Amino acid sequence: MFSPIRPLLRNLRRAPGVPLLAAAILAVGLAANVALFSIVNRALFHPFDYREPRRLVSVEGRDRRNRPADFSAPGFEYWQRRAASFESAAVSRWRPVALTGVRNPEDLLATQVSRDMFKVLGAVPELGRTLADRDFMSGAPPAAVISDALWRRQFQGDPSLVGRQILLDGEGYTVVGVMGSRFAFPRPLFELWLPLKPEAAGDLHAWSEAVARLKPGVTASRAERELDRILAGLPPNAARPEPLHTRVQSLAARYSADYRRGPLLLWGAAGLILLIACANAASLMLVREAARMPEFAVRAALGAGRWRLALHVLGDALAPAAAAGVVGIPLASLLVRVLSLRLAGQLPIPGVEHPSLDPSSLAAALAAMALTALLSALPATMSLFRPDLAHAFHTSARGLSPSRTANRLHSGLVGLEVALAVILLVGSGLLLRSLSNVLAVNLGFQPEHVLTARVASPASLRTTSAKAAYYAGLLDGVSSIHGVRAAALVTTLPMGGIETTTSFRAEADARPVEIAQMHSTGFQSISPDYFKAIGIRLAAGRPFAETDRRGVAIISASFARKLWPGQDALGKRVSRDDNPNPGDWLTVVGVAADVRAGGPTSPPQDLLYLPYREDMAASSFTSLVIRSGGDPLALAADLRARIRGVNPDQPVSKVESMTAYLDHATATPRLHTELVSAFAAAAMLLAVSGVFAVVSYAVAQRRREIGIRSALGAGPARTAGYVFRLGLAPVAAGVLVGLAGAIALTRLLRTELYQTSPVDPLVLSSVLAVQLAAAGAACVLPAWRATRIDPATALRSD
Repeated sequence: MFSPIRPLLRNLRRAPGVPLLAAAILAVGLAANVALFSIVNRALFHPFDYREPRRLVSVEGRDRRNRPADFSAPGFEYWQRRAASFESAAVSRWRPVALTGVRNPEDLLATQVSRDMFKVLGAVPELGRTLADRDFMSGAPPAAVISDALWRRQFQGDPSLVGRQILLDGEGYTVVGVMGSRFAFPRPLFELWLPLKPEAAGDLHAWSEAVARLKPGVTASRAERELDRILAGLPPNAARPEPLHTRVQSLAARYSADYRRGPLLLWGAAGLILLIACANAASLMLVREAARMPEFAVRAALGAGRWRLALHVLGDALAPAAAAGVVGIPLASLLVRVLSLRLAGQLPIPGVEHPSLDPSSLAAALAAMALTALLSALPATMSLFRPDLAHAFHTSARGLSPSRTANRLHSGLVGLEVALAVILLVGSGLLLRSLSNVLAVNLGFQPEHVLTARVASPASLRTTSAKAAYYAGLLDGVSSIHGVRAAALVTTLPMGGIETTTSFRAEADARPVEIAQMHSTGFQSISPDYFKAIGIRLAAGRPFAETDRRGVAIISASFARKLWPGQDALGKRVSRDDNPNPGDWLTVVGVAADVRAGGPTSPPQDLLYLPYREDMAASSFTSLVIRSGGDPLALAADLRARIRGVNPDQPVSKVESMTAYLDHATATPRLHTELVSAFAAAAMLLAVSGVFAVVSYAVAQRRREIGIRSALGAGPARTAGYVFRLGLAPVAAGVLVGLAGAIALTRLLRTELYQTSPVDPLVLSSVLAVQLAAAGAACVLPAWRATRIDPATALRSD
């Protein structure tokens, strides 16, 4: 029974180079493909570890313009009671809280959930319990469930914490449970779950999200149609309009909607790597099996059956695939851990940090490699059944040119490798060019030498005047730190992921104004030195003074052009109310340069700046902006000490330089570019190695022909040119096919590109030059060997 295996092992010991190289190439392709698909599958399709997660859906209200619109508390209860498609439904909304009374006070994001939320999710705690019905009753003692990460970070994983109190916004909450490390709702950055009590529910606002569990057999589209019918009978709400229809979609799809394209793009690149690896391995194995044809002819002459010989060929072909599986599976396991750590920060959805190898992807990749091995063995196997097997011996022994069929097959595989590599190279080049454009964008402010930190007024301060006084003292203390050139407060940092908007009208415009129409703008409350601290230029007018309270505003330049085109905005008036009282008008005292507050790829945002003493006191988000004379991080320790000197329980979080803050904003395109470029480099190396192997084989097979050419007067240059033509002909065809495929496929990258065309001529021409140059370099050594062939020796070898 071991007779087919012994010759295989003997052949591997005698000539291990080609099988080992093919196995290594296939292992790399398998590892990249399986690792990326495992992450994609976990992050995009199965991100939750809840009970039967496929039945969980997100329910979102939509207005007459198909924009998101939240339900009121009565509206939610109305359709919750009448919908037959759901087993249960719940609503949540998030709120920032300050955790104090610990060694390192910090700001956290909490989720207030309605009574049935944990039932809907089917989630159980690691310690203690989830929120019970009694926790939602009016007047019940405040209760909280915390995340595993918070439990370990602030409380050192102490199991006795359950039943004890923690301070949130200065109020004691009893910790009733700790969730497991894989629980995340609605996203991993939320670390507290609090009961949404009747007195706190009121009208649900724009930070609300509804989640429901479908009954078995019910689809999301069916539930959506039912909810739309129910909403048609919803009684009108005098206080606020209710949504007119709904969008019901998978909870996994809802939370991965903003991040799907990047992982899918990377998985596509990994799939191309697997195809290139298979083509490369097939090319190498074809060379190996063609070189063994004389051996098979001798065996057949000595009485070996052709089916037995075919079994040896198949064994030789399948051995690299089997070895690739043995090596590739552990490599894929390692790669999936490395990639998950890199991607977890860019994909803020549950499950990315806990991936595992996907069995279906592994089986598909192994099947593809086995099929590749069988296809690469097919030509040699068919040759074994030719009537005159001895012809193979004479052809190879005499160094005659191989058949047209073999030439076309080898050239086709090389062309396929090159074409796929070109597609990846073009994609990588486009992403690199796009990233370069993103990094060159003028953001409207100067992030160098700037330190930022998130702070908020203590919950014990209830009045606006007390909060304003606290902030003034905080600024005085921070400004006195050695090395601080300017310090300021702002409600939301540029590119902070939080946008606050307000409706308004200009004094000369008597028309009523609605939110989300032209007269809707972002706004920020700032202290007087904000523009100096962050480096925003004032185009006209003056900054705020400490004496400014109400009645003044600064607007961005784009905002001024929109309101008063061709006019001087200074002295003009705007109001944040559609029907202002006489004292509600704000006089424009300054015009600031435009800022890309939404990120480098977003257009400059219309902004309305207000004095901080009024609006910042009511804000849930406040950040310090400090401009230093040197390294801003050198001020971090003094900053924390100075703030704690003002208030020991003051949470201070996200202390980082503004440049690091901006790096977070560009981290996703950086990562995509980095990984696709790595795949493209690997693809080009595989393609070049394929060119080298095929040209080397062609030179070996044509020794007699090359010797004859040399004997007839062909010089070294002519011989080298002949070899280069052999190698570059399939490469040129592959480059042309690859460029055509890239032009078609890279249009899918359009949303990933910034100020870069999918058919950018610089990128296309650069890829063409690089690929041809690399292929030419792969032909140099075989061409040199061809020029060293002695004609007399080649002719005597017949």
